[in-house]
Amino acid sequence: LETWGRQLILNAQLGFEVEDVRGAFNRVQTIAAAEGALVTSANLEAGPEPEDDEGDEVQRGGYGHATVVLRMPQSQFHAIRNGLLKAAGQMEARVVQDVVNTQDVTEEYIDLKARLKHWRAQEAQYLELMRQARKVADIIAVSDKVSSVQREIERLEGRLRFLENRVDLSTITVEIYGKGKGPAEPTVAATFEQAGKDIKAAWNKAILDAAKAVSTIIVILAYLLPFAIILAIIWMIIRMARRKAPAKPG
Repeated sequence: LETWGRQLILNAQLGFEVEDVRGAFNRVQTIAAAEGALVTSANLEAGPEPEDDEGDEVQRGGYGHATVVLRMPQSQFHAIRNGLLKAAGQMEARVVQDVVNTQDVTEEYIDLKARLKHWRAQEAQYLELMRQARKVADIIAVSDKVSSVQREIERLEGRLRFLENRVDLSTITVEIYGKGKGPAEPTVAATFEQAGKDIKAAWNKAILDAAKAVSTIIVILAYLLPFAIILAIIWMIIRMARRKAPAKPG
């Protein structure tokens, strides 16, 4: 996988609609095992029982939905994803979702490395000062500094390990739906309904933000009011004093 030296987190979401949920569930895990992927989560849910021609439920122990979460080395991400899509075709599954997300964390990664280098240099300096200290008070003071620096180092190392794990191991989440149970395709009515909800949410947010702005202005005016009154009184005193002062002879 060519990433041009970037630190990339790769995730994919796949959705299949199939006749046999249990069979597809097992097939996905078989592909994962064959390709060296790790199944970190697998959940199979019972679905509504199918009906016969007369509308009566048939007790077949059917499954309506399943979820499989896979982790694999980034270099195998696209091969495993393509293998799953190929298997979907072989199972005559309808692909209802195929999304790949790429998150570039290069800047944060480089920043963490630089900050970690800085704090480790500080740690070395404080440890040298503590080694040279002779007074108990100095040792305690430097020891506190060392503890603070080491806590920051541990925090940065933890975040760095997290990013490295997410970069090294990609994630593919596979949702498997029973026939006719997958996400409904968007319709014109549903699109307008969602647009209406978005407009309503935007309008409510605008009103809320306007109310907050007015509230902030009122608070600022209330804060400045005493100063304005004092300045007005001073101005009136100065004006009255100028009126009472005798005019200089010309």
